[in-house]
Amino acid sequence: MNQDHSAEKGVVIVTGEASGIGLALAQGLLEEGWRVLAQDIRAESVRAARDTLRTRRPRPTLASPTPPAG
Repeated sequence: MNQDHSAEKGVVIVTGEASGIGLALAQGLLEEGWRVLAQDIRAESVRAARDTLRTRRPRPTLASPTPPAG
């Protein structure tokens, strides 16, 4: 991935980011210069993912648990 962090590209929302494909996508987007609003239904997993993402890219990453539908 491109490592040029000189310009912010914008904000993207990633759902299901606490693990797997969502977490990998959020990591890749951060590395490309995007700001990431990450959401998942598991609050503790969201906090852990946020901390992981912040260690990989020290720019603000917003993360919030999303309550399940219903």
